[in-house]
Amino acid sequence: MLDFRGLIATLESRGELQRIRKRVEPRFELPALMQQVDRQRRGFIFDNVAGARFPLVGGLLNRWECYGWALGAVPGEPFTAADFARILEAAQARHIAPTVVSDAIAQEHLLQGDAIDLAHLPVPTAFEFDSGPFITGACGISRNPATGRLNVGIYRTQVLGRNTLTISANASSDLRLFYQHAERLDQPMPVTLAIGVDPALLMAAVCKLPTDQSEFELAGALLGKPIALVKCKTNDLLVPANAEIV
Repeated sequence: MLDFRGLIATLESRGELQRIRKRVEPRFELPALMQQVDRQRRGFIFDNVAGARFPLVGGLLNRWECYGWALGAVPGEPFTAADFARILEAAQARHIAPTVVSDAIAQEHLLQGDAIDLAHLPVPTAFEFDSGPFITGACGISRNPATGRLNVGIYRTQVLGRNTLTISANASSDLRLFYQHAERLDQPMPVTLAIGVDPALLMAAVCKLPTDQSEFELAGALLGKPIALVKCKTNDLLVPANAEIV
């Protein structure tokens, strides 16, 4: 089974990952180049995005073979949608609860207060009439106010300013239901974004599960071991302990 960095290393060793070292602008140029590489069904890393302090990574799961490698399949052997469907069905029947740890890679470097600046992230603006730059590959983590169960989903998230984001929670999403419930109770509802997580968690996050099931449990079943979580520094949510950015 491969984590985020393990899948990157596998793709790169097999020539399935394109690394772009030239400086690129996040507005228009970056998403255009991302699309070109993605059409080749290859992963990509942009090492030098103008204004950013971090590289942009994507396209790690754009072929079924990549799903297979992340879940333990032998590189070079065929892996199809049917293979993944079989693994997913088995995982849904045996969810594995996450574990909670106190020491986490995700909290090695902390930025708080005035040190926070979302402009340091390599967030692309794709189109001329987009309202701004959008983060599209993060796991949004929230808690069901009615049950207390953690939920994970993928949400389009716009950067509004140095320390402000807005999350698109459509009418059919669990996040919208949680928000409406919290609003009726007049309670705050924190949401945490985790970037650079286990590929299995990304797979689980895009599955439509009953609200009494957690994507963390499904991801654990896909991996065959519990996902390690750590409590956030600023709220009571639990996030992947090995996330690159929270």
